[in-house]
Amino acid sequence: MRRGISFLAGTLFLLAGAASAWAEGRTGPYKVGDVVEDFSLPTVDGKTFRLSDHKGKTVVLVFFASW
Repeated sequence: MRRGISFLAGTLFLLAGAASAWAEGRTGPYKVGDVVEDFSLPTVDGKTFRLSDHKGKTVVLVFFASW
């Protein structure tokens, strides 16, 4: 049952991302030099990570869930 829920959640996440990209007129992945929207996320040590603070650097996002 948990596996089915995880699969459903992952599928919905991918569909939401695809719908967002389609709404923006994107037809493929981002490429080097593309401009992306700034965002911020809380870090595990209580600080805030802002994409704009790392302009010109390579940023790798890893999405991980333990369920």
